[in-house]
Amino acid sequence: MNEYGKEILGTCCRRNTHISTHMSGNALLKVIELQYADDCAIVAHDAEDLQNILDVFSSTYTAMGLRVNTLKSEIFVQTIHPPETPHLFLINGELVKTVEHFTYLGSVVHSDCSVDLDIQRRINLASSAFGRLRDRVFSNNNPRIDTKTAVYKAVCISTLLYGSEIWTTYRRHIRTLENFHTRCLQRIPGISWKDRMTYDELYHRTQKSSIETLLAQRHLHWVGHTIRMPENRLPRQMLYGQLSSGSRSVGGPKKRYKDHCKDLLINCNINPNELETLAVDRQTWRTVCTSGTNTLAIETSRKKAENRSKRHQRMAGAQPTPREEHLCHKCDKMCGSRIGLNSHLRWHERQSH
Repeated sequence: MNEYGKEILGTCCRRNTHISTHMSGNALLKVIELQYADDCAIVAHDAEDLQNILDVFSSTYTAMGLRVNTLKSEIFVQTIHPPETPHLFLINGELVKTVEHFTYLGSVVHSDCSVDLDIQRRINLASSAFGRLRDRVFSNNNPRIDTKTAVYKAVCISTLLYGSEIWTTYRRHIRTLENFHTRCLQRIPGISWKDRMTYDELYHRTQKSSIETLLAQRHLHWVGHTIRMPENRLPRQMLYGQLSSGSRSVGGPKKRYKDHCKDLLINCNINPNELETLAVDRQTWRTVCTSGTNTLAIETSRKKAENRSKRHQRMAGAQPTPREEHLCHKCDKMCGSRIGLNSHLRWHERQSH
């Protein structure tokens, strides 16, 4: 067995609130270690606890004939108020690198708990997958459009939305993902901006849904799956858990996953108070998710059509500015715009000096 057969990811959470969560009754959940295959994540609530846990792990592996590879181990710190002198973590006397973000199980975790880097990485990977298949599949005239879209869904969409079930997205994230999604769908049938095709028409022609609808489906399915888990499962405990002490920061705190799920249920016309009752039965919940996402897609299309109609009305009702207003009173030159007239008058001032 290789002596560097174990890699450790240490996470230190320094916050004003304790990360332990209250579960049903008075039980207190405290996550210390997460293991998946050959990956190991250690969780501590302060620097001293993390260093003690690292020492215990290192001594245990040494007794088993293993040695922790410090080059592949990283320390990840989450804190509201960074200390003036960062704490140094050692394993067998070797310094472990401290990072602001890292990739764990395919997802990028950042110190500020945002998903910006993760979404950007997903877009890069999906774009790379789309580029590898462009000449052979998407730009090839032999396959049918439904075959191309099926390949796009299986390869690119699965890569783009990997791990999206736990994303807490904002409107800017939806726009970024939607722009990439529509660009790919436009290239499959060879549609350009000259065709002036709306997104709804594009989705209907390619028989695909918007990214907002796909994200809603994944979130609802995952929430229902988590609710149906046994009470001893960690995902279900974290979904129902809450901070044991402390309070959220004032002045517009960040949106929580629970807030995102509640807003999604309301937008899908699902009563949040009936969530647990509906999610208990798998088939019933699937039917509710399908009808809810269809409602969300219809409402989103209606809002887009309404905004498009208002924009066209403003453009049609706007009266062109008379060109006489852009006439220079010094040399009778007719400028093309008000900004051009101001620039021309400044030229006259420089010439007079």
